[in-house]
Amino acid sequence: MIYLSEWAKYLLEKYFDPCGLKELLIEELENELPRQLAKVTGRTENYWHNVLNKPSCKMIDYGLEFAVELAKDRSEKFDKSFCEYLSNMVLKGSIVKYIVNYIKVFYSASSKPPKWLLPEEPSS
Repeated sequence: MIYLSEWAKYLLEKYFDPCGLKELLIEELENELPRQLAKVTGRTENYWHNVLNKPSCKMIDYGLEFAVELAKDRSEKFDKSFCEYLSNMVLKGSIVKYIVNYIKVFYSASSKPPKWLLPEEPSS
């Protein structure tokens, strides 16, 4: 299970649910996102499930915001259905790819991962 902030729940309800994409996207975020993150970072899927379950992790919020804003922009620009653009992003895995690419930046040699990406310190 992944943690969904109040903001993420709001975005899912307001934009993805009316397009019939909410459940599909949640499944994608719970299954494919940890798998892809494990592949590009060398960490385990279990590690990423733990990270994604932290309230301090905002990756999903950023991914949902990205998708909504891009779909709004494209639907206005090209006078097409907002749901059509949102659906294409979900079905093509673009939201997961966006989040994975965001995280890859923190795993580059020139940067230090933010605190919420680091393993929990053991309690003494």
